Amino acid sequence: MRAATTFAALTAAAALLFAVTGAGADSEDPAAVGAQETGPRHQLLGSWKAGRRGKLVMRESRGRVSGRVSRTLRIGGCRVPRRVALFRSLRFVRRELQSDVWVGRLALPDADRDCRRRTVSVRVRVSSDLRVRALYRDEGRRRTLRMRRVRPRVHAGDPVLGTWERRGAGITVRRRDDAYVGVARDAFLLSNNCTVSAGTVVWRLRPSAPERYDGAVQTFLPPPTCDPGTPSDSRWRLESEDELVREAPDGSITEYTRAAE
Repeated sequence: MRAATTFAALTAAAALLFAVTGAGADSEDPAAVGAQETGPRHQLLGSWKAGRRGKLVMRESRGRVSGRVSRTLRIGGCRVPRRVALFRSLRFVRRELQSDVWVGRLALPDADRDCRRRTVSVRVRVSSDLRVRALYRDEGRRRTLRMRRVRPRVHAGDPVLGTWERRGAGITVRRRDDAYVGVARDAFLLSNNCTVSAGTVVWRLRPSAPERYDGAVQTFLPPPTCDPGTPSDSRWRLESEDELVREAPDGSITEYTRAAE
């Protein structure tokens, strides 16, 4: 359920967008630029809103994903109560353009049979960590169930908190109100020859899904001013308890390891 990306070193003019890619804690890994993965790039696990008021939770077990209703929802005029496993045995099959495609079974309530459930094939398209469409056929007609992510809450026990190191420098992620910030533990040099001072906020992120975060990386203008530039969108994902990957818009990645306490 992982994704990939990083910032590329650009010319001084482009440093307005990608200045935080220098030879320090926030520099890119040239070997990983453009790296491709064969697995899913988006996160399917976690909580989703379905319909007007319904919710369900996607969980993985033994390589398959199931989606169980956590707040009653309605499909085709029928009520689907809590605890019902609506999605069953979902498995990832391929990437399709910018989406991940999963296939499995859907416990579809049948309005013509007193809303008793019957199992039909379903194709789930995950277009981002925040959007999902479930496509199925009901009596020969194509149907779509759209779902929106329920973002995890910011909390003191989030595994992203702590200090993440790269090339000897570190960025410390702390909780601040309803988000997280990444602060430079050490001064480090950027590719545009500006130095980021220790204590500078260089990341701003919030949870988007389990083990996923989105936000922005602070950029800096070229010398002589080295003033803060326009923040650049970025995403982060936890590969493991001790490995964090930052994703840049160009499809490259930057990897960090957790600092020993």
